[in-house]
Amino acid sequence: MRIVFAAGGVFATILGYYFVDLRTTLLAHPFWSPWGIILGVALAIGLAALVPRAAYWQGLTALLAALGAGVLSWNGRADFAASYADDTLAGQYWYFGYHALLFLAAFGLMRLAICWLNKPD
Repeated sequence: MRIVFAAGGVFATILGYYFVDLRTTLLAHPFWSPWGIILGVALAIGLAALVPRAAYWQGLTALLAALGAGVLSWNGRADFAASYADDTLAGQYWYFGYHALLFLAAFGLMRLAICWLNKPD
């Protein structure tokens, strides 16, 4: 039941990100940005359900990896735009980095939320 609460909180946070329209301002292309949120949260919920024991280091590691994916996506976007859409590798860095960023951020937040819900009073 705790995973449902954690997933609901993460999903609400990411939907807020979606409706405030930060997705196109920060990293995403308007064409594929809505699917990134849905796919990232779905994969994070699935992986969180498969890994039964939550630990703080899992959440912190996932958030650190999300930071790396964000840097990768940011650089891929800049290189892709500078090449006038000729550099396909930079476009793939942008696309997959953005999706990895959302997945890892959702997974990390869910892990930390589950650890917080499991802590003794």
